[in-house]
Amino acid sequence: MDARTLQTLGPQMLAGWCFTIVAVLTVYSLSIFFSFRRAAKMEVAPVLSAEGIISHDSDYSSNAGLRSYYVYFGKKRFSFPDEMNRTFPEGSTFRIYYCKVGQIELIMSFERLS
Repeated sequence: MDARTLQTLGPQMLAGWCFTIVAVLTVYSLSIFFSFRRAAKMEVAPVLSAEGIISHDSDYSSNAGLRSYYVYFGKKRFSFPDEMNRTFPEGSTFRIYYCKVGQIELIMSFERLS
């Protein structure tokens, strides 16, 4: 690259930098917007509860190569990325408090019942 070609790349590089900066700021602004929107939904979400005898189940997806683990609190099912046998022993009774925001069910608290 010599001095003559560097001058011709100047406006193109400036346009490229401007586009990159605008794209980064747009993605950043959208992520902040959606974060605040999700937080606002969580603030007004009611706290629900489920209780019952604990049972476990798992499912393997050969397409994704992932195993999903499920814990049943009576008839209510929650999915976890890891086994929860130590936290929620099979056959014990628990009450769980959770918020449902769209598809997400966020566990707020749980307690073991005798």
